[in-house]
Amino acid sequence: SPVSRLAFYGCTLARPGPFPDGNVGLTHDQLAALGNAWAPPFNIIPPSNRPNGGLPYYDARIGPDPVRVKMFYDPADPDSPFINRRNVTLQVPTRTPRVAIEKRLVSAGTAMVGAEVAFEVVVKNTGNTRLTDVDVTDTFDTAHLDFLSSVPAPTSVNEGTGTVTWDNIEGNAPGGSFEPGESIVLTVKFTATTVTLANTPARNAARVAADGGQVTAGPASATVIVTNPPTPALRITKALTTDNPTTVGSLVVFEVKVFNVGNVPLTDVDVSDAYLTAFLDFTSSVPAPTTVNEAAGLLTWDNVETHAPGGTFDPGEAVTLTVTFTAVAPTPDPDRARNSARATALGGTVVVGPETAEVEINAAPAPSIQVTKQLTTADPAEVGQTVKFEIRVTNNGNMALTDVDVGDTYDTAYLDFVTASPAQTSFNEPAGTIAWSNIEGNAPGGSFDPGETIVLTTEFVATAVTADPTRARNSARVSAQNATIQDGPAIDDVEINAVPTPRLRITKALTSPDPTAVNQTVVFRITVTNAGDTTLTNVDVSDFFETANFDFLSASPSQSAVNEAAGSVMWDNIEGNAPGGTFDPGEAIVITVNFTATAATQDPDRAQNAASASAAGGASAGPVTAQVKINAAAAPALRVQKRLVTVDPATVGDVVRFEVTVTNAGNTTLTDVDASDAYETEFLDFVSANPVQTTAIDQPAGIITWQNIESHASGGTFDPGDSIVLTVNFTAIAVTQDPARADNAAGATANNSSVQAQPVMASVEINAAATLPGTPLNASCARLVSNPLAIDVGWTDNSTFETVFEVESSVNGSPFAPIASVPSTTQAGTGTGYSYTTPNLVANASFQFRVRARNVGTGQVSSYATSSVCSTGQPAAGVLGCVEGKVFAQGRSSHAGAAIYLGDAPVAVTDADGSFEVCGVPEGAYTMAAAGVCSLKAQATGVTVEGGQTVSLNDMALAGGDVNDDEEVDLFDLVRIGADYRSQPPNDPAADCTQDGAVNLFDLVLVGSNYRKTGPLPWTTKGTVSEADTAPAPASIDWDRLRLAARGDAGGAPLGLDAVLTDDGNLEVRVTARRMEALYGADFTMGYDPERLKVVDALTSVPGVQIQPGEAWGPAPFIPLNDVDRQASEIRFAASLLKPAPPLSGDVVIATVTFEVLGADPAGAFALTSVKLSDPLAGRIAVTWRGADIAPELEPGALTERIYLPVAHRAATGGRNR
Repeated sequence: SPVSRLAFYGCTLARPGPFPDGNVGLTHDQLAALGNAWAPPFNIIPPSNRPNGGLPYYDARIGPDPVRVKMFYDPADPDSPFINRRNVTLQVPTRTPRVAIEKRLVSAGTAMVGAEVAFEVVVKNTGNTRLTDVDVTDTFDTAHLDFLSSVPAPTSVNEGTGTVTWDNIEGNAPGGSFEPGESIVLTVKFTATTVTLANTPARNAARVAADGGQVTAGPASATVIVTNPPTPALRITKALTTDNPTTVGSLVVFEVKVFNVGNVPLTDVDVSDAYLTAFLDFTSSVPAPTTVNEAAGLLTWDNVETHAPGGTFDPGEAVTLTVTFTAVAPTPDPDRARNSARATALGGTVVVGPETAEVEINAAPAPSIQVTKQLTTADPAEVGQTVKFEIRVTNNGNMALTDVDVGDTYDTAYLDFVTASPAQTSFNEPAGTIAWSNIEGNAPGGSFDPGETIVLTTEFVATAVTADPTRARNSARVSAQNATIQDGPAIDDVEINAVPTPRLRITKALTSPDPTAVNQTVVFRITVTNAGDTTLTNVDVSDFFETANFDFLSASPSQSAVNEAAGSVMWDNIEGNAPGGTFDPGEAIVITVNFTATAATQDPDRAQNAASASAAGGASAGPVTAQVKINAAAAPALRVQKRLVTVDPATVGDVVRFEVTVTNAGNTTLTDVDASDAYETEFLDFVSANPVQTTAIDQPAGIITWQNIESHASGGTFDPGDSIVLTVNFTAIAVTQDPARADNAAGATANNSSVQAQPVMASVEINAAATLPGTPLNASCARLVSNPLAIDVGWTDNSTFETVFEVESSVNGSPFAPIASVPSTTQAGTGTGYSYTTPNLVANASFQFRVRARNVGTGQVSSYATSSVCSTGQPAAGVLGCVEGKVFAQGRSSHAGAAIYLGDAPVAVTDADGSFEVCGVPEGAYTMAAAGVCSLKAQATGVTVEGGQTVSLNDMALAGGDVNDDEEVDLFDLVRIGADYRSQPPNDPAADCTQDGAVNLFDLVLVGSNYRKTGPLPWTTKGTVSEADTAPAPASIDWDRLRLAARGDAGGAPLGLDAVLTDDGNLEVRVTARRMEALYGADFTMGYDPERLKVVDALTSVPGVQIQPGEAWGPAPFIPLNDVDRQASEIRFAASLLKPAPPLSGDVVIATVTFEVLGADPAGAFALTSVKLSDPLAGRIAVTWRGADIAPELEPGALTERIYLPVAHRAATGGRNR
């Protein structure tokens, strides 16, 4: 049928279902009735409507309505009523037409004049049959509404009667026919034209008729209220709600009310309140303000509408703000503390205010009083002088004060009361109190009004001296208003000194060079010090000089008078030159006096200069003298010395080093000092110079030149007696033929070549490079017939320049160990036979020997010549014994290879665990020793062997670190390891003490842990105890000998002690090696006098007491020894650089020692007792040193001594040799 639609489920294209044409053969009503009456058979309803979920079915749907019936069928059942047609008897219901109408307002219930008003009319077919000829009429209130439009459009509109009609609206139903259940909606819009009266809204009513008027409904009505347009308006009030007038400190409360006096709710309502900050201080408000600007005196509240009833600010409502202030200052009449409020709404489009309220503020009664006290006479005072104090009492309140009493307490131990103004009411001398009652009568006008001050003066006599830091105290208190208000104590004090004692001190020092020369300027410094306890005036100074030797030149400050004939210079009233213009206790005035030396002094005489000073009060000082030696007019002179410092003769390829010493041999400082060195280019090739030459080397001519070498002198100036050392290195390149030698000549000039030194010569013989020594021939051995325990070893010389033959032996197949060094007597020839007879060896053992030639000077060795095996025999008498023990090599995992000596002969070698056994030893007492590579020997004396017995020695650890095998672990061993540090494999195999294939930290630790140990170390038999290793009491030091005698190597590099007094009174001594070329390690010991000096610990974070290493060692040196032995009064220090650090050159500060000075004069209280310096090859650097004195009475920071050889420098010590 046209209004039915069937949807089939469970069908496919191949089987479209029971109604492939979509026509079920039933009418609309028949199908509906069938669906309502049908119930599916039991168990036929499938579990789901999926095509494969159970029996298929189809839905019957009527028009757009939802599915109302599901018709299930069984495709396998031919009798299924939904597969085959069946005759069905239908019950058709009776036709009943009905219609309903509804009207509703769809715009706002209240509309303003001019606004659009919309109504909706809904017509619904509520019967069971289609409706036709459906007409609708709508009546509206023309007094308040004007028709605007409608959807669908009306058939007619009558504005006069207020009716709108629509004819045949069924065409607007879905499908174009008005079927049962369907609705038609009409929307009608009007314009609101006039305000409706209260309770009388504008009404709108609709009616409907259908089927030619047979079916009707209505009227259905709806209403709307019409109002005027919105008129927002605000009103604000402000009122004081607390007392008026009020007082300072009281709370002042204002109430601000904001009213909505318009006809619309208000939003964005903001309030501001301005107040006078001079009188009011904001405390709080309810509600709290949004912002508070104390500086501007402004409070603001944003969006206060939220505080209205219900949270919206509707017409007629009010919002109240309560604002509380504190009154902080009185308002002067007629002024009042004003407060103004404003309000805005709707983004500032509505504004109201300001509304003001004000309050009078009076001051609160606040009585207050203050007392101060001040010394008005001199401070310090002297015993017997008047001491006055002033007491000031001030009314600093806001009301007049009465009953004002003052009490004053003074120190009776130092002060006696004399009088007071105004006169005191009472005083108690023993208690030291003074009292005044009711002093308000002394105020201006007789009443003590606010702001007024009463002054009381007390006068005392100083009776006793106050000891620092004590002072004589005086304190005052005040009360008023029956003691309800008080102040004090107000205190002041005074220092009381004894009657002053003026005192002067004067010193004089020469500050120019000593000696000087005729026509040179001589400068003396006079220092005048106020050494008393009072300021000095009328201070005069006189200076007397020898007119035979001096002419006065100038002074600073300028002199008052000069008498050249009498030789005097005078200064009057020099106190104006003191700091601040007054010569106060402890201050000093310095006068510098310049003279010209006019004549030379004759030894031992010196030119003297004496100064004295005087001042008011009888103070005087002096005379003090200073002197200077004056030489004849300047006589510049140079001296050049030259020497060869390497071996002579040298061989081709060797380094040849010459040292040129240029000395100022005159009596004046030299400048423009140039030096030259000429060498024979046929034999020598230039390598380097120190200091470096200043011009290019003239290789063809063989000339080296240095210019302006005076800067290399000590202190940077080439003074009389100073020396400058130039070192020149060459390579020997050719052999000199006897008697010829390779010559080297040096010369020097100064003062623009006006001073010259005659050239000096040094030379060297150069031989051809040596070849390796030849290996000895015919090595042999044979047991002595006369002594079965001794063996004769023989060999034939096969080299031409050996110095010794080294003999080693092996026992019972063990590794070889040294047994003897036989001097060569035939260095120039070959073919000579040599022999060596061993000491007694052990019995019945097999021995083998080997021999090689060595040149000790060059270190060159030949290959070994090895003998056959020889055996010792059995001694004629006696029973043999054995010796056993264990020897450990310190720092190694394997202890094999240490040689065991019986007397001087090696008789065994240790196993890997360090054990050894020596048998075949005849009865007797022996000295036994153990020797290992890079170790100190161990030696056991008095080892008694008895026949048939085994002697056991205590386990022994060989102390490691003796790299150069000289039985001392010292600086040279340390440098050997430091110079090859971190080499793997070692460049210097002897430096690998731990035999681990690398020179590393473990080798350094061996040297450090055994530093300064010497061998042989004591070794004992089991059951005995070695003597305690106690150090002997240190011998007293011959200080004079150490100070005066040169020590070390004659002609060696100087090593000095630079002593400086620091600002804190300590003595700082720098141990300095000078003119170094390749310093790699240093070791020194310094003794000091503990009665006069105490070493200050430089490394407080390290246990014990240490000194400060020199900065030249860099951040990572190896310092095995840094120790202060206070019991022995010795300082011991050693340090070495570590590879790859370059060697040090120039002046090197090895270490700095800081002493606390215990006595008045530390002169001669310290000295060096031993020094070792090493180059990178562990070669000993020749060095000389001597002790150092300390010049007393020098200013802090002055260099007190720089002593080194061959030149001794003198500090500015008033002309005295130190």
